[in-house]
Amino acid sequence: MSFNASLREWLNQQSQLSNFDMLKWKSSLDEDEAFLTTADSAVKLLPEATRKVAGWKGLEYKAAFPLEKPPGASFYPPDMDKMEFELWVKGLSDDEKKDATGFFSVIRRHSDSYSSNITVSSNPTTSDLYILPFSQEYSAFLAKAAELLHKAGDLTTSPSLKRLLHSKVEAFLSNDYYDSDIAWMELDSKLDVTIGPYETYEDVLFGYKAAFEAFIGIRDDKSTTQLKIFGDHLKFIYKSLRLGIRSDV
Repeated sequence: MSFNASLREWLNQQSQLSNFDMLKWKSSLDEDEAFLTTADSAVKLLPEATRKVAGWKGLEYKAAFPLEKPPGASFYPPDMDKMEFELWVKGLSDDEKKDATGFFSVIRRHSDSYSSNITVSSNPTTSDLYILPFSQEYSAFLAKAAELLHKAGDLTTSPSLKRLLHSKVEAFLSNDYYDSDIAWMELDSKLDVTIGPYETYEDVLFGYKAAFEAFIGIRDDKSTTQLKIFGDHLKFIYKSLRLGIRSDV
């Protein structure tokens, strides 16, 4: 499939409109402090928070940020510890426990008023903590991203890419990512689009919460064809390797 020229032109025009890098910032950080785990976003959003690092290399980017990030990033109140959370979760219903420990929610305090569009998911008389889905906590960012993704989906000529982009729209607005994850796994397109909350390593406190990320890969058709040779003969390779394993190892 050739790359859709109209989609390319539209993406070039719209690339700075979604503020998705700011969403990465807000989901990984506590307010506007200078610690961050995505170097590109930090350099773009807060240049004064960084210092030059000689020979800038992949995983070494963290050396550019002077402060340590809270173990719970901004997914939990900064003054909340593991014991408080675990005691609170014990008093929740089964469904609320799933939401509290799920990928796509943040934990807030009733005594804090910075979250907007709040729909409380627990009884304020029993705990100061409550659950807030990503779709509400990051509604301003996700609504704009959803609008742009829908337009991009309308422009693409790839059926599976169209399905992915449109399903991401529904996921961002509903907080239900199941269909969009299936569409992502079934994507068969020259463009490999990854966008949404995926990795949980930002949440050092529990490893529950997924942080937003976005990147686009271009499929190398030649290498993909070469790799398919191994896939077609995977069973033979597996059996051959097993035959070569020493029984006394």
